[in-house]
Amino acid sequence: MTTQNVQFIFKGVTQGVIIEFLDRYFVNYNRLPALASLSASIEDYKGTMHLVVKWSNKSEPWRFPLSGSSSSGLTFAVSGKGIDGGTSNEPTLNLDSSTTGQETTELTAAQTGGGDIKNLTYTWTVLDSAGQNEITSDVIKLIDEGETDGSKFTIKGIRPGTAWVRVAASGMLNGSPVNKVKNIKITVTGKLEPFATPASANGVSWEDKTLTLTIDSTNTSPSAVFDVEATNPGAPAVSLTARAAVNVTGNAASYVDATYDSATQKLTVKPKGTIKEGYTGEATVTVSLVAAQDSTKSLTNAETFKVNISYPKTTTYNIPSNSSKVVPTGLSFSNVSGAKLNSGTLRLTGTALTSTIRAAITPSGASGTINWESSNSKVASVTPSSGSRVTITGLTAGSAIITAKVGNVTKSITVVVEPSISITSFTPNSPDKIKITQAADGTYTWTRPDGFGSCAAILEFTTGLSMDNAQVIVTSSTDSAVAAGNATTNGTSGRVQLTFGTRSVSEVTITIKVGTVVRKITIKLEGSDISSGKVNAVKR
Repeated sequence: MTTQNVQFIFKGVTQGVIIEFLDRYFVNYNRLPALASLSASIEDYKGTMHLVVKWSNKSEPWRFPLSGSSSSGLTFAVSGKGIDGGTSNEPTLNLDSSTTGQETTELTAAQTGGGDIKNLTYTWTVLDSAGQNEITSDVIKLIDEGETDGSKFTIKGIRPGTAWVRVAASGMLNGSPVNKVKNIKITVTGKLEPFATPASANGVSWEDKTLTLTIDSTNTSPSAVFDVEATNPGAPAVSLTARAAVNVTGNAASYVDATYDSATQKLTVKPKGTIKEGYTGEATVTVSLVAAQDSTKSLTNAETFKVNISYPKTTTYNIPSNSSKVVPTGLSFSNVSGAKLNSGTLRLTGTALTSTIRAAITPSGASGTINWESSNSKVASVTPSSGSRVTITGLTAGSAIITAKVGNVTKSITVVVEPSISITSFTPNSPDKIKITQAADGTYTWTRPDGFGSCAAILEFTTGLSMDNAQVIVTSSTDSAVAAGNATTNGTSGRVQLTFGTRSVSEVTITIKVGTVVRKITIKLEGSDISSGKVNAVKR
């Protein structure tokens, strides 16, 4: 092996690259061109100027301190819109790549101390995320503003991410080189685009920011792949210095796998874990861009979308190969008589408290015995009148679910019973002295003689249906004038005692509520006045 020593002598050099040998300049042991490069530069390292030798096959450069050079005497500042700490060694700058006027800033470097330095120039260089090696950044762009000493540059944010810009000042003081370096840490923010429709795939649907993943026995892991993009004209891709932070919440979070791939800049969402047949659940996926080396530094807004996972339950019918029987797959309802079924709800109101409906089995040719059931037989009863018809009767105020079943097929409707409330009597306790009359419009007048004290009357009412299992509430609009006593029920009838106290108002409204049914009556008051009190009566 032959070793060749080469000596280079430099005088009056300033900061920056002073010599460079590109790849293929050297040869290897086989005298073939080597794919390696060698460069030497003058750089500030921890406050002292160094000769830095870089060999491309070596991860770390060689650094040799230089005598006769100084960086401590020269000081300069970087100023401009958005710069923070321009006099420090590591200023910071924030840019917004998605907002016009906030994506660029012009920076100016100017000497602040160190004496009469001759030939002072500034060199601006984009460095990697570690702030060491010169690179071509995908986050920012440096624009030279044409100053002869290089003191002005514009920095433009291209896309969300982080970058470093080294500003190196160099000149001559009393015949010796002086140098100073500042590294500007730049954070570029932006806007994350809403997620668009993913590529078509089996078991995947996308509508109104909701992703639905449908599992079946032949497709147990349907997956959706989304492009992750930021809003930047002509540059929607995600920077290498940024990554997507993904968070999944909701009752189905443990069954949703949402993973971002930095290499492809895509988000893949698919089911995970063991999901059983019949399961349905929902989760929310939240995505934002953060700095690749500091996940606490947010670079964009957050975009969210819903994920619905379902594994529909299937039914297998075993039909003999020689059988021509048609199996029921559906049921439909239609009105026959009485109250009408409307959008799956049957309202039995007033005195129309019965309804007959018919159930039809589909498809054509299918048959079977239809079984009917009420979820609350005290509210509504079912009486089949033929194989496909049933009469539904309201028994008391409330609601119930009526279900028809044939084979493995079921269909339900909601029945709401709302009978009318009728007043059967309104009688005073002293009819020889106290008078209660009713006008044609249904309004009552309760009259007592002048000087007569508190008096009472019994108000009786009925719904025509049993009230024993219904909640009955009687209230007065002004308890001090007419107070409602204890309400009682007996079968289809109810009664309550009303007490005429002070005549602080000329009329009151009595409200009778049976379940969800309400009846109001107006009572006009005539006669003398006494002190007031307040009583409400509730029967549950």
